[in-house]
Amino acid sequence: MISTDKWAEKSRCAVFFCSFDLCLGGISLLNERGISIPEQMSVIGFDDDRIFSCFSPSITVIAQDFLQIGVEAARLLLEQFQNPEKSSPKICKVPVQLIERESVCNFRKELP
Repeated sequence: MISTDKWAEKSRCAVFFCSFDLCLGGISLLNERGISIPEQMSVIGFDDDRIFSCFSPSITVIAQDFLQIGVEAARLLLEQFQNPEKSSPKICKVPVQLIERESVCNFRKELP
């Protein structure tokens, strides 16, 4: 894990926050340090809380389908209850979606 003193350095160009709370704290720290989003630091959060679309700039996020996660969890539980002797650990993958907003700079445009 990178300490807050390290990831917020101006030499970095992007940061991904893996939770809502970390993203809020990170944005606050960037603002305190005068680091402009997205001009100096691109920001991507995880989980699409409605508040992220209200920020200025609005925050790009990776969104999870909580309904699908619930459906898969219920299916696995039901399967385990119906066949407890055949129960084994399972990996279930649920697709995520990138919701592009204003907090990410297109660095490719700036290359010569």
